[in-house]
Order: sequence, then structure tokens, then C-alpha cells
Amino acid sequence: MAKSGLVRPRTYTDRLLSGREKRVMECLVEGKFDSEIAPIIGVRPRTVTRIVGELCDKLGVRRRARANLTAVYVRERGG
Repeated sequence: MAKSGLVRPRTYTDRLLSGREKRVMECLVEGKFDSEIAPIIGVRPRTVTRIVGELCDKLGVRRRARANLTAVYVRERGG
């Protein structure tokens, strides 16, 4: 809930990505590697690699670096 007492409207990425995918996206923005992300979300590094691939598909990008840039853009826009 926002400080004003109003509920923040759901953004495009809220609807598009699962909670786990959003957490991985946040870690990507922080510059973490799969091996660093894995213990944070409680999975193996290979699973993180798969999740990043799914993120790329959902975001319409082909490379991890582009997914990182997209994540930063979305984060800056608040969505």
C-alpha cells in the first residue's frame, strides 16, 4: 500500500511476471550472477538460468544483457 493509503495500480510487469521472476529481475539489476541469485530464491543456478531465459522471452529480448537494460528501465519508471 502506498503511503497515501491508496493501493498502487498494477503495472504491466506486475501482470506479466511472476513473483520469482520479478525477484530474479531485481537481482539482475544489481549485477548478480546466477550462482549468487540461486541461494536468494532457493533454487539451483541452472534453474536461475532457465528463469532468465523465460524473462527474456516474456520481455521480448534475445540476450541477458538486453533483459538487464529492460529491467533497469522498468525499475526507473517505477513499474
